[in-house]
Amino acid sequence: ALDKQIPIGGGLGGGSSDAATTLLACNRLWEAGCTREQLAQLALQLWADVPFFVFGRNAYATGIGEALQPLQLPAQSFVVVAPPATVATRDIFADPDLTRETKPFKIDGLWRGRLGIYSGRNDLEPVVVRRFPAVAAALAALKESAVAAGMDPALVRMSGSGACVFAPAPSASLAERIAMDVLRCQVGTVRVADGLFEHPLGSRQVG
Repeated sequence: ALDKQIPIGGGLGGGSSDAATTLLACNRLWEAGCTREQLAQLALQLWADVPFFVFGRNAYATGIGEALQPLQLPAQSFVVVAPPATVATRDIFADPDLTRETKPFKIDGLWRGRLGIYSGRNDLEPVVVRRFPAVAAALAALKESAVAAGMDPALVRMSGSGACVFAPAPSASLAERIAMDVLRCQVGTVRVADGLFEHPLGSRQVG
């Protein structure tokens, strides 16, 4: 049985993490003895970001998501807003307005030292915002609340191909403060989640 808390079409990797967890669990239950690298090769046949969850820790991904480099992240909390929208990844990637020749970030280009938080850019965000007003409203409300709490609005972004949007915060108390402010805007379900340094199953499932 699976009690799924991550919204479908939310861009949070719920389906991919389920798939990766199934591979890790089967490897243990069946005593298959697969290495993490072997499981990652199987994972890539399922979906591009499944290898990330098999990798089991924070990482910088290149290629189609299979080339992973360990990334040391500071402890942080996240405000996550799930607007009333379901976004199909396939449709967003097929949109003719999607930017396809963006210069990639380097790892050191992601660091925002003042807050001790990694930043970045999501080229899918403008497409989703244009097509889904509910996502645009959630993103605007979260940015406004983050700015009111003294945070850089550039840190507020859409997750994956949407529809969820998020803001990283250096402390749980600041995240809770932002979340309470966003709740008043009634733009979707709001939650605060702590970041993880590694997959909950850790390295116990592989040789």
